[in-house]
This record gives sequence, C-alpha cells and structure tokens, in this order.
Amino acid sequence: MIPNSESDFKFGGIAATLLISVAFSYFGAVISAFAHGGEDHGDSKPATVNIGSGTEVRSVRIEDFEITLKNAPFVPDTELNARLFVTHFATNEPAQNVNIILTIEREGDKTTDIVAIATGTPGIFSVILTPIPEGSANLRVRLEFAGNVDSADLGEVIIASRVETSAAVTSWAQTAIYGLSALLTMALIAVIGWFVVRRWQLAQNDRDIEMQQKAVEV
Repeated sequence: MIPNSESDFKFGGIAATLLISVAFSYFGAVISAFAHGGEDHGDSKPATVNIGSGTEVRSVRIEDFEITLKNAPFVPDTELNARLFVTHFATNEPAQNVNIILTIEREGDKTTDIVAIATGTPGIFSVILTPIPEGSANLRVRLEFAGNVDSADLGEVIIASRVETSAAVTSWAQTAIYGLSALLTMALIAVIGWFVVRRWQLAQNDRDIEMQQKAVEV
C-alpha cells in the first residue's frame, strides 16, 4: 500500500497539464512562425520577400502606405506581367490619387524606370517588367502622393534558371521542418497521455489493495 498514491496522482495530473500546455504553446509558436514568416509592422519595417513556387511577393512601407509587388519568378531575358498593390498601412484600405514608378537597377548603373498603370480597381496597378539578363538586379519603388515624393528599396532579385528550383527546395525544407515539429509535438502529447493513464491505474490498484487489506482485517 502507498498512502500518498492519491496525492501523487493529483501531482502527476497537474504536471501533465502543464506539459500539455507547454506542448501546445510550442506547436502554436511553430505555426505562427511559418504563417507570418517574420512579419513586422513596426515603423521602420524593411522590405519583406516571400518567394513561393509560382509567385514572388515583395512588400515595403513608405510613410503611411504599404506597397506590395507580386509577380511570377524572374526568368532571364523574359518579360513579366506584375501587379503593384498600394494600401494605407494602418487600415489596409486601397490608396487613391497616388502615382508609382518601379525602378530596376542593374550592375553598371543601368536603370530602367517603369510607370505603373492604374487598373479599374483602386490601389491596384499593372506593371510590365522588362526583360532582365541573367545576373542580379535591385528593385526600388517611388511613390508620389499629395505633392510628396518618396522611395523605398524592394530588395535584390537573382535572375537565373535555378531560382524556381531553389524556391521549391526552400518550400520543401520549411514543410519538412513544420511536419517534424508537428510529429514531435504529437509524440510528446502521446507520452503525457500514457503517463496520466498509468498514474491513474497505479492509484486505482493501490486503492483496491488497501480495500482488500481492510476487508481482511475486519
């Protein structure tokens, strides 16, 4: 007979509850990290880049506006159709009465200015990205609004046939890490569940033995 089996069982239950909370918190943190991809809405927000298997997304903040460029992966010497989205940072409402120019900066001080054409939808502009030879280039946007002109860097692009493969490998690696984290979390929960059930069985056995001993004594 173990006199403190019931209290031990309660302690084990509390410990198991805490471990489950930690496990789910960790799992939620992993999901959040992959979902937001390091997103930062601070005042000094740098350009963010998200390269998927079929779409490249670059976003940057200028004053009270957020500008997002979406396009297919760059291919050497190939013209691309892209979209520029201009919204108010605080409300995410489409910006109106603004002009925007996308600049492609290449090595050797070669620059190309592309005027974004407003579409029928407020805040959405059409951009035709001129062919870029294999190599690297830098993208910048210039925004004109209410008589003000400001610009920001959208970051560097690598123009090569291997870009799409590299993006696919990166996406696969992220998926693998996510899956491994999920499996580890589920394994931890399974172990905790076994621990709780085992503690309950031991406590139940102790109570049965104690009752049998009392019956024998009587």
